[in-house]
Amino acid sequence: MKHQIGCRFQALLDSLFRSFPSDVTEALSSGDINLQEAVQLARLTPERLGCTPLQARAIRKDILQAHLRRRGSQNVLRARVKEMLGETIKVSTDTDDSSGR
Repeated sequence: MKHQIGCRFQALLDSLFRSFPSDVTEALSSGDINLQEAVQLARLTPERLGCTPLQARAIRKDILQAHLRRRGSQNVLRARVKEMLGETIKVSTDTDDSSGR
């Protein structure tokens, strides 16, 4: 039973890795990033970024290098990826309340 679970988990990981861009897989394999960070970087695809595959790879490289230089957290990387994909919601700090309350 334990062997079956291990094999299924390995098959799941193999499938996941095949879906990652090669540069993300290389960074994960070398130990530069962990699985969660790889998942975030893999979201930066040409389709989502609206650019060429070469440009997407360059963007991932820039983000990865900055992340490693800063020794950033997973949360910081996740936020940066969301920002790049336009998924962040800007909260206004304006207190203009025209109702007079």
